[in-house]
Amino acid sequence: GVNNYTQELKARLIIKGGEVKTIGPRIKDASRNLADITIGRPRRYKINKTDMHASLSLNARRAYQIHDQEHFDMLWFNEPLVPPYTSATLIGGGNTCNIGIFHAQAEEQSRVFRALYRAAKTIPYQPLDRFFLPTDRLYRNVIAYISQHLQGRVGTTTDTIAYARGRMDEPDEEYVVIPNGIDTKRFTPGRPPGQTRLKGWNDNDVNMLFLGRWEERKGLPDLLNALALIRQAIPNIRLKLGGDGPMRKKIFEQIDRLGLWDIVDLLGIIRDEDLPEVYRSADLLVAPSSGHEGWGRVPVEALASGQSPDVAHRAKRGGVPA
Repeated sequence: GVNNYTQELKARLIIKGGEVKTIGPRIKDASRNLADITIGRPRRYKINKTDMHASLSLNARRAYQIHDQEHFDMLWFNEPLVPPYTSATLIGGGNTCNIGIFHAQAEEQSRVFRALYRAAKTIPYQPLDRFFLPTDRLYRNVIAYISQHLQGRVGTTTDTIAYARGRMDEPDEEYVVIPNGIDTKRFTPGRPPGQTRLKGWNDNDVNMLFLGRWEERKGLPDLLNALALIRQAIPNIRLKLGGDGPMRKKIFEQIDRLGLWDIVDLLGIIRDEDLPEVYRSADLLVAPSSGHEGWGRVPVEALASGQSPDVAHRAKRGGVPA
C-alpha cells in the first residue's frame, strides 16, 4: 500500500541523485518505524472502510524545527487531506515547493458522526453545535489553508482527481494524472528456464490468487461466496489466499460455513521479494475490491508478471481503474 509506494519512490529518487527523507508518526517499536523524521504519534481511526494509522499532530513548533534543520526544497504529501491537520502544520512551515498526491476517492465519516452532526443542525436548541459546527469550520479552514500552499497537485486516476477537486473546492486548479508505478525489472512475465510453480501449486489445478488486507473494502467475502458456486463448474479450482487482517475470524467462519477448506490454501503475508514468483505461479488473480480505493497495485503487478489474467470488480467509488 502507501508504505510500499513511499519506500519505492524514495529509492527511485535516491537513484536519480536526490537526497530524500520521509516524515511520519513516531512508532514506539523502532524496528517498525519507517520514517526518517517523526512528528506526532500514530492514531488509529476508520476511514474508507479500512483502518488507518496516521499522525494528527498540530505541533507547529516541531514542524518549524524540521524545516530549520532540513531546509527541504520540496515536500511531497501523500493524501494531504487524510488527515489534514499534520499536513497543514508542515505545509506552511518553510519556503518549500509543496506537492500533494491524492489516492482516495470516497472518504467517509463514521455513521455515528454523520448522525450526530445531522442532529446538531436540526435540534432547535443546539448544544452539540459547540463541538460539531466549530469543528466543521476548522476542518474547512484547514483544507483551504492546504489548498493555498500547494504548488502542485497529482492524482493517481481521473476519478481521484475529480474527488480531490470537490474536497478541496478547486474546480479550476490544474491536476496531473500519475498512476502508481511498479518495478518492471522485478515484475516480468514468464518463469526462469527450468523453474516450475512454487511448491504446493499443482499444474493440474486452476490456481486462483487473492492478495490483500482482509478488510471490508477488499471484497473477500464476495469472492468466497462466488467460489462456492465456481467449484461446481470447475472442480479443480483452488484459491490461494494471501494476506491477513481484521476480518480473519469472519473469513474463517465463512470458509467453514461454505465448506471450502478443501480448496483454500492460506499463504499468509507474502514477503515483498517473493511476490513476482507468486504471481507467476497463479493462473489468474482476483481483485474483488468493492471500492473506496484509488489505484490498486496488486492487479498491475500481476499483469506485469504476465502469468495471471486479472478478474476485478469495477466499483462505482474507487476500485481497480478500467
